[in-house]
Amino acid sequence: MGDFAKEFDQKNGNNVGRLHEQFGRKFIVLPNPMYGDWEGAIFVVES
Repeated sequence: MGDFAKEFDQKNGNNVGRLHEQFGRKFIVLPNPMYGDWEGAIFVVES
């Protein structure tokens, strides 16, 4: 969340509620192919 706005660096639950209208408009999350276990989805392993 801190990547979106510096307000999220502070541990304050109000920030999400206060900025909720910006999610999907200003704050957009895209998948990052560098994280997660995605390689298994493209290779077929026969046992």
